[in-house]
Amino acid sequence: MKDLGSLTVVVEQVDTPAKTKNRYRVTFVVAPESVGMRVQATDNNLFEAVIAAKAEALRQLNAIVNAMPRQWNLDAQKGGGIPPELLH
Repeated sequence: MKDLGSLTVVVEQVDTPAKTKNRYRVTFVVAPESVGMRVQATDNNLFEAVIAAKAEALRQLNAIVNAMPRQWNLDAQKGGGIPPELLH
């Protein structure tokens, strides 16, 4: 898994109709050069938005890893990386 790639984090302040409260959108892009998985969360609290985006990213990554055949999981742990057929 260490060869998966990078993580890009984008934090934006979103305009609200009332313009009385700040609203934040956090976007995680996991391995934009290979996987390109995007996860977004929006909240009035920046910390809560980051935690929500992290939780969703972990959920999606766990689903990817759990869908891999067992041998690929073992190879990845030994430093073999993610098989190219799983990357798009």
